[in-house]
Amino acid sequence: MMKRLKVLSFFFLMFTFALSLPIIPQTNNILFQHITIEQGLSQATVNCILQDSKGFMWFGTQDGLNKYDGYTFTVYRHDPQDQNTINQNYVTAIIEDRDGFIWIGTRVSGLSRFDPGTGTFKQYTHDPRNPGSLGHNSIRDICADREGFLWIATEGGGLNRFNPKTGIFTRYRYDPQNPGSLSSDIVICIY
Repeated sequence: MMKRLKVLSFFFLMFTFALSLPIIPQTNNILFQHITIEQGLSQATVNCILQDSKGFMWFGTQDGLNKYDGYTFTVYRHDPQDQNTINQNYVTAIIEDRDGFIWIGTRVSGLSRFDPGTGTFKQYTHDPRNPGSLGHNSIRDICADREGFLWIATEGGGLNRFNPKTGIFTRYRYDPQNPGSLSSDIVICIY
């Protein structure tokens, strides 16, 4: 009994001592490096950021897609004379798929796929005559799932699921006759 009382007294004293110590906040040693247009960034407003599987940093701005290798920028901009360029300069979303392709959503010109091997872009846009096309050209967000499908949030065309193997989009839209449908065709963000 006496031994048990000593053990309990010891733990009580240690607990009291611990409570009497000043609380020291944990410090975060996070340092930010500022990268600006002076270093080659195409525009100061960055809408989205991606670090790809090779370590490159990608920045989507209102004036192009920027790839940063830690030293220099490569800026990809739309060229109306070249169909192998990005759809538009106003980039709203970026993601890398499991095959290493970079997918870029734009403000009003649809989806672009960048092939790092060839340095070229392929365009995917809304075609009102094709129900298997992108639901709307204003893209807000892109996510990839485990099966390799891309999920695309559009501002007016609902949620789209894209199969990169077939090139077909499946649209999930608001239907006032269906209470189980989306609540709006404007989808801002997905996770």
